[in-house]
Amino acid sequence: MFPIKNRIADLPVIDLRALSRGLLAAVILTGLLLTGPARAGETPAETVQTVNDALLHVMKNAEALGFQGRQAYLTPVLTETFDLPAMARLAAGRYWDRFDNDEKRNLVAYFTDLSISTFAARFDGYSGETWQIEGTSEAPRGGTIVENRLITGRGEIFAINYLMRQTESGDWRIIDVYLDGNISELALRRSEFNSVLRNGGVDHLLDQIAQQVGRLSNTPQTN
Repeated sequence: MFPIKNRIADLPVIDLRALSRGLLAAVILTGLLLTGPARAGETPAETVQTVNDALLHVMKNAEALGFQGRQAYLTPVLTETFDLPAMARLAAGRYWDRFDNDEKRNLVAYFTDLSISTFAARFDGYSGETWQIEGTSEAPRGGTIVENRLITGRGEIFAINYLMRQTESGDWRIIDVYLDGNISELALRRSEFNSVLRNGGVDHLLDQIAQQVGRLSNTPQTN
């Protein structure tokens, strides 16, 4: 489940169990559509709770959904609770202003696909995990930190904190994820993206992102 596993799945030619899982996944996704679209919260904790609920759902239904089902389930939630365009811009750093409008749109789209695929691959099973929001605090450079914990069935605790910013409409969206409580995923992305952009340009970066998404989609679930 967590962290990402980098193994290649052995896909059977015909698998009746896979067909039944596909039917169950369709039922689950239909239930999602009936509940209405996800929305960012009016408080930082509300937004994170929305994410936690969605992650717990895909973890509990990981086998039935498969990677693509988890990806489909999480897409409306994460696009509403994360400020993915702003995150893509920050990840590109000083190179962002050098892109034309099409390049900016493409990078946002690819970055969004990578972000959602990462969550779909990362949370790929369930062994009694629970989520717990510990509290909030002011971020050093503005915004709010939501202190969030993933507690495994064995009692292990992983800190997965979120940096939140309030939008002009008044809701709160996630702008960064801190693994182990203090490792900024956005800073890691920015370092990675800037290295690729420095050596190969935006088209090369988009190709690298597409390859990463392809590898994630081949990540088998853990049972």
